[in-house]
Amino acid sequence: MASLSKSLGNRMDNFNARIKFTESELTDTMVVDSEGYIVGNIETLRIDPEEIFIKLYGVEKERREVIDIAALNERLSLMMPVKRIIPIFAEDAFEPGYQPQVKRQTVDVRTIVREQLNLKQSDEVTEELIARYAISQGLAIPYFVQETETRTDRGAIPWTLVDRVGSSDFGRCVILKEPYEARRRGIEIKDSVPYRGKKELEDKMVIDSDAKPVGSAIDILIGITHGVLVRKQSYKEEESIDLDLLMKSLIPSRFNNFEDFKKKVSKDLGKKTVGIAEISAWCKRYNMSLPSKRQTKVVSDFEFSVDWKDIGKIGDLIILSKTVEELAQGQGSQKNLELIIK
Repeated sequence: MASLSKSLGNRMDNFNARIKFTESELTDTMVVDSEGYIVGNIETLRIDPEEIFIKLYGVEKERREVIDIAALNERLSLMMPVKRIIPIFAEDAFEPGYQPQVKRQTVDVRTIVREQLNLKQSDEVTEELIARYAISQGLAIPYFVQETETRTDRGAIPWTLVDRVGSSDFGRCVILKEPYEARRRGIEIKDSVPYRGKKELEDKMVIDSDAKPVGSAIDILIGITHGVLVRKQSYKEEESIDLDLLMKSLIPSRFNNFEDFKKKVSKDLGKKTVGIAEISAWCKRYNMSLPSKRQTKVVSDFEFSVDWKDIGKIGDLIILSKTVEELAQGQGSQKNLELIIK
């Protein structure tokens, strides 16, 4: 079993065997009440001489349709006259049937609208103005769904309400001693845990009795004894090609668009399909530096079952009545369950 001291910021108190954290390590940690309902996330801690308070924030997500400027620019460029270019050093320029390279103009709809309406540089080019111009040119306006997150103030609670703080390779969580959020929402408190179907369980986060995030629920399991199928998950940091940055360095200086670039890669490498591996190989062939970025991804490690009797509460997430160590011991025949306690 991997030592808990290897987890981010974990510090074990030898006397009470509880994990301790610095103030900065607790920032953004999810706080849930004793019934499994999300109270908020930790924004800051206010440390008074006699007491510590947790300042909380919530996150509200909003989805709305916005104009796809990149797609609209592409449609506008198709309306512009094209230039036919013969490269100075083109080896096959004088071969029979040679077709000069077609070079389309790079356009920016915001710049065009600004010029057409005689707007100042300080004037905002709104989506409404862009839409009007596109319609006047007989263009269908492309849209995409944009999701935005807004922070909301969720007030402050005293640290004395905290019962447990847990950490794993899937994040951190704080569980309160009281049904703080359930009471605020007017939810009835029940002693037992009623059965729930797949629609009510799927994708709910699962945390163990020590407040350690484990993964997410997949489905209910039906048998002699019922249970929940859980997907063990973790955060993994990896380095990958920054494709956006690479494209900015190549378009429009060397290629009209991404499709032209893919055609070139496909031709040079003799590949029918072009993915990240092919793009990487093409760049190495021409001694081009590859811009990279580090990003954190959610990884699904494996699946395992939890008996219904081992479910403590079901609210916005699922709180188990056992620790992951106890669950692993109960299912020792499944070797990969040892990974849960890392």
